[in-house]
Amino acid sequence: MESYFSILKRGIMGTFHHISKEHLSQYCAEFAFRWNYKDTTDTERAFAALSSTQGKRLVYGNLQAQGAI
Repeated sequence: MESYFSILKRGIMGTFHHISKEHLSQYCAEFAFRWNYKDTTDTERAFAALSSTQGKRLVYGNLQAQGAI
């Protein structure tokens, strides 16, 4: 558990400086994915990320409606 939080904390301090409460769960999910695939190759990690998007659409209009943009 401490390793996961150290990766999350490093990401917040190093890359994502300002995290809002409404998007915190998405950041945590991203770092959980990184933690779960830390022992795999870059190719395997990319394949896992791309295969999880199968059947899902990201529509610009939906992002605007949610206030993400």
